[in-house]
Amino acid sequence: MRFSLYEVIAGLHANNQDRETASFIRELEALLGQSLPITKLEDLEQEELPLVFIRSGGTEGLFQQVYEQLPEPYLLLTTGRQNSLAASLEILTFLQQQGKRAEVLHGSPSAIAERLQQIARIEKAWKKLKGLRVGLIGRPSDWLIASDVAPEVAYERLGVHLIPIDMTELEQAIDGVAGVPQELLDSFAHPDPAVMAGALRIYLALQSLVEKHQLGALTVRCFDLLQPYQNTGCIGVALLNDAGITAGCEGDVPSLLSMVILQALTEEPVFMANPSELDVEKNQLIVAHCTVPLSITEDYTLHTHFESDLGVGVRGKIRPGRCTVFKLSSDCSKFFVSAGEILENLERPNLCRTQLRITLDEDVNYFLTRPLGNHHLISRGDHSALIQQFLQTLGLRNVLQ
Repeated sequence: MRFSLYEVIAGLHANNQDRETASFIRELEALLGQSLPITKLEDLEQEELPLVFIRSGGTEGLFQQVYEQLPEPYLLLTTGRQNSLAASLEILTFLQQQGKRAEVLHGSPSAIAERLQQIARIEKAWKKLKGLRVGLIGRPSDWLIASDVAPEVAYERLGVHLIPIDMTELEQAIDGVAGVPQELLDSFAHPDPAVMAGALRIYLALQSLVEKHQLGALTVRCFDLLQPYQNTGCIGVALLNDAGITAGCEGDVPSLLSMVILQALTEEPVFMANPSELDVEKNQLIVAHCTVPLSITEDYTLHTHFESDLGVGVRGKIRPGRCTVFKLSSDCSKFFVSAGEILENLERPNLCRTQLRITLDEDVNYFLTRPLGNHHLISRGDHSALIQQFLQTLGLRNVLQ
């Protein structure tokens, strides 16, 4: 996102050419990799993320006169020179009294640049969520008895629109796929081209519903496809995620919304999985599922779907390293998040195809005492602080606190 500066400075200092302040701005621009142009009040609506540069003390009244014309969040940049920090603290207190989102940016240019990059990711994610159309293809699977979300709650909390779509519409779309392009079929190594073509027909049908309903995300009651089509949605879900359409399994709405949040913040597809085994002594868990976005794997092979032994399931290998485990509650009021370490990929015959062993930073007993449902979401890298700040800004509570 592009930053700009709206300056607030008292008359006594208006003509003061401060070399240190100019040097500070130049260093900040270099760290951000972009210029910070000065913007007029009337042009602020056109700016992506303006910073309110409090240049001096005595600016509190000046700011109060114009603050209603400034967009949230109020990002109060200050060097501390000429009593600017003192003024910024008074302004911040005033804004918080008005119930506004605001903070003071103060410190070294490197610390401020790091914080601004984090803020940019949060604001970009929030803009992606607002108005997002989320398709619910079929109801949650019968075993997901704690995994439904009220549409009004999803909109009030996250700004997303839940769009119910009947399974018969998906079936009609699958039946209407004239054929799978040979180029698409040839891009997958599978011993049975007919089975692979069947899985890709489901993918093409899902893609058509995305276009028809203008969806940015979807979840599908995928087990209902097993009997009529002898195939699964696993590869279709994987390919949609790779294409930037957040897609989940089993009609699990809280997990899908968790995926949407995580993908919006990390700008990378995420893995939806079952917690399959816990080791309390080692603070480890094993997660598994039959689909994973191909783009986050080092390598993958195609198998059958675990529970049914039908169709196409994906066994992907994700590089060991830091990761994040995350889940949103069904009422969108609280969440669980923990950083962790992917230790290894497993290939156990009694679990879904993609399997990871993870050590958590937070206490693994969370899963045994107050879990937020079955499925949890895994992303590469430690994004726990970013997630926590984003959701607490929206008024959600960490279930561990």
